[in-house]
Amino acid sequence: MINMECQRLRSSYQFAGRAWLARVRALFMTALVFLPSAVVAQNYSWDARRIGMGGNTIAGSGNLAFTEIAAAPDDSHYKAFVIPLGLVQVLSHLDTFDVNKPNFDAIRAIDYIGNPFHITFDRSQDPGVEDIVRDIDNATLSRDLNTYRGFSPPSHLLAEGLVAPNWGHTFRFLKTDDGGFQGIYVGAGPYLSDRDQIDIDQSLVDILSSPVPVTVPANAVFHVTNAFAQQGAVAITGGYRSKFAFPSMGVGRDGVYVAANFSYLYGIHYDVLDLATQLQTDSSGLITTTPTGTPVAASYISATSGHGFTADLGVGIVRGPWDVGVGVNGIGNRINWSDVTVRQYAISNVTDGNGGFQDTSKTPGADIRQTLPVRYAGNLGYHGNHWSVLADYTYGFQDNSFHAGSEYRFLMLTARGGARYTLGRWNPTGGLGFMLLPRLGIDAAVFPTDVNVNRAREISVALSLRLMSKPKD
Repeated sequence: MINMECQRLRSSYQFAGRAWLARVRALFMTALVFLPSAVVAQNYSWDARRIGMGGNTIAGSGNLAFTEIAAAPDDSHYKAFVIPLGLVQVLSHLDTFDVNKPNFDAIRAIDYIGNPFHITFDRSQDPGVEDIVRDIDNATLSRDLNTYRGFSPPSHLLAEGLVAPNWGHTFRFLKTDDGGFQGIYVGAGPYLSDRDQIDIDQSLVDILSSPVPVTVPANAVFHVTNAFAQQGAVAITGGYRSKFAFPSMGVGRDGVYVAANFSYLYGIHYDVLDLATQLQTDSSGLITTTPTGTPVAASYISATSGHGFTADLGVGIVRGPWDVGVGVNGIGNRINWSDVTVRQYAISNVTDGNGGFQDTSKTPGADIRQTLPVRYAGNLGYHGNHWSVLADYTYGFQDNSFHAGSEYRFLMLTARGGARYTLGRWNPTGGLGFMLLPRLGIDAAVFPTDVNVNRAREISVALSLRLMSKPKD
């Protein structure tokens, strides 16, 4: 199942003489195909402070207006630099990622890809799964599906996300004595999105997840479908920034902040992969050697030219120790892709030992408009002299997501705790921070992650350096 995409990509890139690139890309896409839940925010966050406080709990996460608010008493305006201890685990097992090496292990590779920067204890390795990957790849699938018992794949998963940092500068004008201003923002940054939906026949899930041998139904067809899309673009951004200070409050953080970004999206590459798998059994409940349909069929669509637009809007209010705000991101977002090509792939038999996809030549395709969900965010924070409590709620990708956390500061030491709700699960977090210099600190966080086939919780540790920025004028 998961290696269908692996093999398809490997086959096509080998045809182009770039097999090494195929392996790297195939493994990244494998993680999304079989385990979309692997790609969660804390696993790719470089900020141990954020992780220790429940994830996206810094005031204004998802709210553009908070980029212009001066540092709170907790010195929340800073840059974090990860100490990537997890890469030691990854780089020590590079053969895990090479499909041509005997130590290739797709399941362990998924685990590494899902959480590459932070060290994880007792990384899982479920029996049977790596065998089914290799066997489908080599068309040597065992006819008895009981051979591959030992893991519990989900029957349905939808995973989607966007990475779109933007770097630029706000040119302020019309400044007032009470700290108010108007401003124009100019910036740019990458705009990278992924969407993956997988559906597995529940009866197949029941067989694979059973702890004991089961009777496989005779003359049955088990369906697995997967639709994956990714796009990469550059966002060229212009925006508006303003602060309206409260009367009689003097110069400070207090006020109403408004921010808006309008981005032109220059598309660089777009990929869509639709996979359809059907495993047929014979009258004995074994995988048939003479399937009546195509066991594995794939349609691969790509484009290299796109143009689009997106807009973000945020409002934040600061009053004394309180922060509150709302944001809407991805308003009207779209990229229209042209120069589209289509290619079909198929495996006609998964048991005859003749592994590999048969593919067709490329054909032109119709133009495609790709859109993403509009994302809504709300945040609330309280900053005391020695402690802070922060929370945020978002709706859009993965439906509902909630993060909450707090920290207590004592001299040079900070203690943190929190919780997050994502993908239908609650998980606790915790951490410590220590100031090494007046503007330089180190943070550590402990958090559970479930980037494995069974979604079993494993404990990870994140470390990062924290460089404080100077408060805004």
